[in-house]
Amino acid sequence: MEPADAVGSDLAESDADRARHAAFEWADMSPERRAATVNAMLPFYLHDAARVTAALAVTRTRHESDSDMGWDDAGAFLRQTLQRLRDAGADRSDADRERFAAQLHQEMFTDPEPYRWPDRSSRSRSL
Repeated sequence: MEPADAVGSDLAESDADRARHAAFEWADMSPERRAATVNAMLPFYLHDAARVTAALAVTRTRHESDSDMGWDDAGAFLRQTLQRLRDAGADRSDADRERFAAQLHQEMFTDPEPYRWPDRSSRSRSL
């Protein structure tokens, strides 16, 4: 589906709305928080550059009629999301997208390591 064809689709509309909520106060976010927001939202878009592009097209059309409703921030969020996908090469093929999704999941949800209590038996007790 081409982004221009997707503008009226329910999925693109829903994705644009999700972006608007995710990007609330985008201008006031630190770069770290912006990056974390992008990373957290990528699974909702299935790491799909075409889907993000379609949502971006919706934000552009919505901005023309409702400029004060957060669509600028949603567009900025989606542009950064799209750039993240491109930088990772996830926009080239399905295999690259799946590789990136697995890599991002591993970064965000590392395998927990059990807590190791300090070994106190080697300490001499001075009484």
